[in-house]
Amino acid sequence: MNVEEVCRKAKDNASAIAFMSESDMNKVLSAAADALINNRSEILTANGEDVKNAEAAGKDAGFIDRLTLTESRIEGIVEGLRELCALKCPIGEVMDDYVSKDGLRIRKVRVPMGVVGFIYEARPNVTADAIGLCVKSGNAVVLRGSKDALESNRTIVKVIKKAISALGFNPEFIQLVEDVSREAA
Repeated sequence: MNVEEVCRKAKDNASAIAFMSESDMNKVLSAAADALINNRSEILTANGEDVKNAEAAGKDAGFIDRLTLTESRIEGIVEGLRELCALKCPIGEVMDDYVSKDGLRIRKVRVPMGVVGFIYEARPNVTADAIGLCVKSGNAVVLRGSKDALESNRTIVKVIKKAISALGFNPEFIQLVEDVSREAA
């Protein structure tokens, strides 16, 4: 799929998350966290490919460190998703409520933005973090990481989408742009 098709797919499936209850959002976040832990060996294998390719390409040590996932880094990602469960869902929060001088009641209420796009470099942890933030805020997400973390990102997205699907929810509000060209960004 090209970038436009990926974005359209996210938009077409945005209602799957926008109208989800807070309880269901938390179930999705918990399932995503469990899936990352339960599939960490698959994620670490994919990440190992990315790291090997980056080393072969001569990337510097700092870059390699940012790219590298470890057991403890995956545990940190999982902890972040679990912490999101404890936060109050912002959807429906009334930010302001007043009556205008014409007698019209005006309410400013938080709603999902729709589709959020993330373009980021070789930090595969951002993939799960972005998904988590978008789930909690009721937004579809289009992820576009760098070519250096493509295998890691693919695996993380696959694992999380499979977990969401197993709960009986539509996971297609999560989309990954696999075209890593500059033109695609």
